[in-house]
Amino acid sequence: MRAAPDLRRPVVRYTLASAALLAFDFAITFLLHGIAGVSLTLSAAVAFVAAGALSYFVHEFWTFPRDHAALSSRRAVQVFVVLAAAFSGRVGVIAILEAWRAPDAILALIYFAAGVAVSFSINFLANKLWVFR
Repeated sequence: MRAAPDLRRPVVRYTLASAALLAFDFAITFLLHGIAGVSLTLSAAVAFVAAGALSYFVHEFWTFPRDHAALSSRRAVQVFVVLAAAFSGRVGVIAILEAWRAPDAILALIYFAAGVAVSFSINFLANKLWVFR
């Protein structure tokens, strides 16, 4: 029987990488929307795709390093499948919470945090156990 993998180091690296990628995501959104005047929806979509593309490289070479780490179109596609699932989880949780009760400013932050927690969990587990195993 195989021993369960030690997830402590990947969790720390994943948390640091995710914080940096989230900051990158917010920066792109702010630049496009706040400075360039692009709609918030389009700004967020472009930023999500840019952060998603960057996340592949960060996870491939730093978060989940392996002796055989190299560019891989298969893993890149897998990362985007994982990102789509995580995005769906985040938006789904927020939509359910909004349908239950319209948020004021504080609830909006709580709903967003709940969505981030779901997407973070989906992203980490799927990347660690499927993409970069």
